[in-house]
Amino acid sequence: FYCTGGRDTHVACHEGADSPPMSTAASECACQRGYGASANGVCSPCAAGTFKEGRGDATCNPCPPNTFSGATAASSCIPCPLRARAPAGSTNASACNCTADFEQEEEGGPCVRILRLPEVVSLEIQGVCHVTACRFVLRVAFPPATMATASDLEVSSVTGVEFLDAGEKTLVQVLTVSEAAATLLVILPRATSVGAVEGEILPLVVPPGFESTAELAMPFSVTLAATPSIVRVTPASVTSAGGAAVTVELSGMLPISAASQVVVSVAGVEVVGVVLLYSDLDGTKLQFAAPAVAEPGVKLLAVEVVSSQETAEDELLVVGDNIVGTCTASCGVGAAGGVG
Repeated sequence: FYCTGGRDTHVACHEGADSPPMSTAASECACQRGYGASANGVCSPCAAGTFKEGRGDATCNPCPPNTFSGATAASSCIPCPLRARAPAGSTNASACNCTADFEQEEEGGPCVRILRLPEVVSLEIQGVCHVTACRFVLRVAFPPATMATASDLEVSSVTGVEFLDAGEKTLVQVLTVSEAAATLLVILPRATSVGAVEGEILPLVVPPGFESTAELAMPFSVTLAATPSIVRVTPASVTSAGGAAVTVELSGMLPISAASQVVVSVAGVEVVGVVLLYSDLDGTKLQFAAPAVAEPGVKLLAVEVVSSQETAEDELLVVGDNIVGTCTASCGVGAAGGVG
C-alpha cells in the first residue's frame, strides 16, 4: 500500500507488488519476491523452474544447474541431493539424477553408492593347463573394494582333482586392479589326477555395505589334462642299422609305473624292449634300442599313453650306415688317396 493523502487514505499496489512502510506514491510499489516484472509493468508469478530472490522489478531467472522448482512464484530453488545432477531450469525432483556408481532408492532421496558384485568376465589359460602346470588369467569387473594385493585374497573350495601335496595352496597374483576392473593370475598346484577343477577367490575383508565375503566370490573352472610332450631325445640321430640306445624325456603326463603303460613307435613301427628309467610329475624318462630302418631319413617318433590315448610326437633322424674302408658301389680314390 501507499498513502496519497491523510493517514487513512491508502491504495493497494498492483497485483504481485508491494511497497515499504510509509510509502506515499505508486512509484514505490515493486514486484514481490517470486514475481517478475514484465515490459508493461505487470508483476507475474515466476513459472515452475524459475525464481526471483529479491524484491524489485527484475525478471525471473531459471533455476541454476543441480536445482529445481516445481512451484510458481518461487523465491528460491531446491537443491538436488548430494551427488545428483540436473540441468538448469528443472521443474521437479525427477530431473535430479545420481552420478555414476550412485542411485536413489526413492525419488528425491539421497544418492547412495551402488553395491556392485564382482563379475568374472573372462578366463584365459596361459599355455596348456595340464597336471604338472596350470596357469590362467581371470579378468574381473567391479572387484571388491578391499582387494589391492594378493595378501588381501584367499582361494577357497578348490575341488575336482587330487593334488600332489594336499597342503600346497593355489597361488593368486594381482596383476592390475582399479575400481572398475582387476586382472588376476592363478597358479594351480601339481595334480595327480585329471578332470575339471572348480574354486573361488574371496577377499579377506568385507567391504562396507556387504554382509559377508561369500557375496563377493570370484569363481573359476578349468579342466586339467594329462597331455604328454617330448622335451628331449638323446641322441638326436641314429643309424639305419639300429641298436643305438635312445633316451626319450617327456613332460605334462601323469606318472606311470611300468613301460607297458606306453607304446613307443618309430616310423609307425612299435618298438619292443622299452625300459622305464623313472616317472613322476617332474617328467618321465624312457629308453629303448633304436630299431633297424630300411631307408634313412627323418622318422616320426611317437609315444602313446595307453590309459588316455594321448600321444606325444617328435622327429628322429635316421642316417645311413657309414662303414669306413668298405666300398659297395661307385668306388673311387680321392686326391688324398682315401677310399671314396
